[in-house]
Amino acid sequence: MRPPRAAADGVVRIVCPGRKGIHTGFLKDLSSDGLFMRILDPETPGTRLGVSFRLEGVSEVVRGEAEVAWCRASYQGPGLPPGMALRFLHLERGGDAVVARHLQRAQGGGEEAAPADAAEGAPAPAKVAEERNQEAEEDRDGAPAKAARRSVLGLVALLVAAALAVAALWWRPATPAPAETRAAAATSATASELHIPSPPPTSPRADAAAGPVTAAPAPPRRPLQRVEGLEWEALGGVTRVLLRGDGVFPPGAVVSSRIGGDTPRLVVEVRGVAASLAGQQWEVGSEELVRIRSGFHGAGGDGDLHLVFDLPSAAVTAEIGAEDDRLSVALRLPAGE
Repeated sequence: MRPPRAAADGVVRIVCPGRKGIHTGFLKDLSSDGLFMRILDPETPGTRLGVSFRLEGVSEVVRGEAEVAWCRASYQGPGLPPGMALRFLHLERGGDAVVARHLQRAQGGGEEAAPADAAEGAPAPAKVAEERNQEAEEDRDGAPAKAARRSVLGLVALLVAAALAVAALWWRPATPAPAETRAAAATSATASELHIPSPPPTSPRADAAAGPVTAAPAPPRRPLQRVEGLEWEALGGVTRVLLRGDGVFPPGAVVSSRIGGDTPRLVVEVRGVAASLAGQQWEVGSEELVRIRSGFHGAGGDGDLHLVFDLPSAAVTAEIGAEDDRLSVALRLPAGE
C-alpha cells in the first residue's frame, strides 16, 4: 500500500552538492514519505540533499534529508510542471507530526470519539446479572401472551397472501403500443441514469518515490490579481527568474519587448494586476542578467507591472512561459559570446 498523497502549498529550500547556497522551489503535493516540488532545473535521480519546507498557514518548519526519486525536466502539460519528487530519508523531530496533520486535514479526518463504555464506565457485573435475571422472568411470565400474538399475526399474513393471489388472477397490465414502449424505455433509462450514484471519490495515493502519478483535474482557480513574489537563480549557463502570483496567469496577460543600444534590456509587462513589487530592484550579477527593476503603471488598484531586465549583451536570449500561478523567464547567452 502506497501512502496517501495530498496537495500542498509552501516554499521548499534545498542544499546539495553542485549548487551554491540555498535554492528555492514550491510544494505541489506531499505524502508521509516524500514530496514533489516545482523547480525549473531539478536534480538527477539519486541525488541526496538537505531539505526544509514550511506549509502554508503552518508556523513549524520541517527539516531533514531526502533523495531525488525522479524528476520532470520540462513542462509537459496542465498539472505537470517541471520539478522533482523527493523521498524522505530522515526528518528532524516533529517533522513527521506536521506532515501527518496536513494529510489528516486534507482527507477530512478527525479524532475518533471514545466509546461510550470507555467514557462513562462499564456497568458493574452484579448489575448486569440482575438485569438479565429480570429479563428472563419477564420472558417466562409473558410466554403465553406472546404465543397468542404470534398465532394471530400468522393468520393475518395468510389472509393477506390469499387476497393478493386472487387480485393477481384478475388484473393484467395493458401492453403498450410500440411507440409507447420505446418512450417508456427511454424515460426509464433517463431516470436510471439520473439516479445512478457516482462512485465514491478515491483518495489519490501515490508514493513520491514510485514515479509520476496522473492526478484528477484540479478545480478552476481564480485568475491572477497580483504578483506576490520574485525569485531567481543562476546555474549552468542559465539565469532563471520565477514570478509567483495569487492566481492563474491568463492568456494575453504577459507581454514582452526588447530594447537595444548600449544598454540592452528585456521588458516584461504583466497586465491587469494590482500594484505590487513596484519600485524594487534586484542585483543579480550573472553572465546572463545584470539586474531586475520593477515599476507600476496605472491608477488605483488596477494597472500593469513592468519588469525591466538589464542585460549584459544584446545576444542574450529569453524564454518566457506561464504555468498555473507561476511565470518563468529563462535567460541564456549563446556559446562563444
